Amino acid sequence: MNTVLIVLGYKLNDDNSAHPLLIKRLNMTLKVIADIQPTRVILSGGIPYPEINNISEAQVMFDYLISHGIRTELLIKEERSVSTRENALFSVPLAKKIGAKNILVISTIEHFTEYSYNVLKIFADQIHDENIYLSCLTDTLALLEKH
Repeated sequence: MNTVLIVLGYKLNDDNSAHPLLIKRLNMTLKVIADIQPTRVILSGGIPYPEINNISEAQVMFDYLISHGIRTELLIKEERSVSTRENALFSVPLAKKIGAKNILVISTIEHFTEYSYNVLKIFADQIHDENIYLSCLTDTLALLEKH
């Protein structure tokens, strides 16, 4: 099945380096790439704080994954989004364009437990296609660590 990963970005540190939560998402991505060999990986994240950062979250994710042996042709940078809604708005059409039949959104647990919106619903609303399966992967062990 044509599986496309969408990795959600996270605010960069002031020196343009990856925040520990972004590194956690990227390490989860490395494991998923090894386990399921997706068709493509969309790295979703722009520059939400241009007064602080001068590089996109997607570029930082790209550089991290390349430095860990991932082939450049597997990766697509989506560099316009500055919110979770925009992650879906800009990434889902890219996934559709490359023929995704299964979209797997990768993020850390706070996206599913600490925010006032439903990540799955945001992405499902953009998909509008009953022939595309949607699922999310998160670090569920972090939920156990919090309690």
